[in-house]
Amino acid sequence: MANYGLKKGTVRLSPHDEAWEVEASRMIARLREVFGNFAVDVQHIGSTAICSISAKPIIDIAVGVVSFEGLESFAQPLQALGVYRSAGQPFPGIVLFSRDDETGTRLNNIQVVIHGSPQWNQHIRFRDHLNAHPEKAAEYDAIKQKAAWEFPTDVLAYTNRKNAFIEECLKASRNE
Repeated sequence: MANYGLKKGTVRLSPHDEAWEVEASRMIARLREVFGNFAVDVQHIGSTAICSISAKPIIDIAVGVVSFEGLESFAQPLQALGVYRSAGQPFPGIVLFSRDDETGTRLNNIQVVIHGSPQWNQHIRFRDHLNAHPEKAAEYDAIKQKAAWEFPTDVLAYTNRKNAFIEECLKASRNE
């Protein structure tokens, strides 16, 4: 699929592609098969889930679970999908997995989080807020474009540049 996947350690934005939703739906179906009732909910999150903005073409998925206890029992079925637990776990309250293609291009980030936790709620609220407020989505897109231009090989700096805006949107979304 064109416009899907990104070399690790790089920042490149692509215009929104409706095929991202198709790919997200496919991965969600696969993850639901693997996790069964262990997953309370599985959602497409991140910028590829926001209809009107550019995004790094990596499809982010959140898997909501009741507990992390027993998560290790899914390692083998996830590996059959090409999904592996990430060596780095940069966020508290999230168990991060990823899926890369045979060239090492990142295709998916999969965050297993406690359903209803602040992490889960923030993912969903941010996505829904920007999809409901096109003017805010356009503002976010402009911030992302500038950050991608400034930091094409520094994912952490790119991410940090967006944080204040994300926090502002999360605060505003609490009142919706």
